[in-house]
Order: sequence, then C-alpha cells, then structure tokens
Amino acid sequence: RARSPRKERKKVLSLKEHKSGRQGGPKVQRPPTEPSRKSGRIAALPAPSVFIDAEHSNGKVVLGGVDANAAAQAAAEKTEEEAASAAAPLDEDPAPASEAELFPNEALVYGLLRDEKNRIARENDCAAYHVAQNRALMAMVRCVPRSVEALLSCWGWGEAKARSHGARLLATL
Repeated sequence: RARSPRKERKKVLSLKEHKSGRQGGPKVQRPPTEPSRKSGRIAALPAPSVFIDAEHSNGKVVLGGVDANAAAQAAAEKTEEEAASAAAPLDEDPAPASEAELFPNEALVYGLLRDEKNRIARENDCAAYHVAQNRALMAMVRCVPRSVEALLSCWGWGEAKARSHGARLLATL
C-alpha cells in the first residue's frame, strides 16, 4: 500500500532561510573584525600610502600621501613603456589579415589558390577551412614558398595540412 503524499511533505524554506542555511530564529551578530591581507607574503609588506588629493576637469589627478612621488614615477615609466611598445609592430607575421591588404597581383594568385582549395574540399567532401584558412593562403601568396618544408614557415601551415594539401597548392602557386 502506497504512502500518502501528505505524510512525505518536507518543510518548505523561505528564500532567506535557504540562502543562509538557517531555519528561522534571530540573526546572530558577529563582532567586527580587522581587515586583513589574505596572503602571508603580502601581510609583511606595508600598504602604500597614496590617495587622490585632487582631480581636475581635464582628467589629470594629483596624488597625495607619503608614496605619491614613487607612484607618479612608476606611472610615468609605465606610460613610456606603453608608448614604446605601441610604436613597435605587434605582429611580425607577413600574412595579411584580409583580402583588402593584398597587392593587386597577390589578389589574382590568392583567387587561384582559393579556387584550388575549394576544389580539394569538394573532392574530400569536407569544409574548405579544413583544407586551409584564407589567411594561410594569403600568407602563401606573400611568402611564396617553393617547397613543402618552406610552406611550414608560413602562417597557418602545420605538418599535417602541408603534407596532405601543400604540394597541390604549391603547384597552383
């Protein structure tokens, strides 16, 4: 004989009771604690004494406190490093990011390579990007490799893709 569903009911908790893990009763007040640093290595170091003393409408900030000069020097060095790194090219890769960056004669060769890539994909019944990415073809056009080994130095070409499709695409190139 089955039990009645009424006997198996559990007490339904309110959302507050559920989140706190308590069931009713007064809230227990904890004594306030001193803020502490979580890491033992950092606990031994004194916190820097820097604060924003004034902020101007043009966005400049005046720092105050004992360590204000050191913080200002560190910020100045950081902006110099950022300016130097922004002046240097981040990507030394010769592969263009899009077709628009190709020179006119490169665009013609790229079109031939892309058509050959699509033929290979149809023959193998796979997606064209499994044969080669468009950017990898653009890297081929820009680098003009003469062998499968040289193709490995181009962007987007690994050993497996170069071995399986590289020779045919190099013939087109």
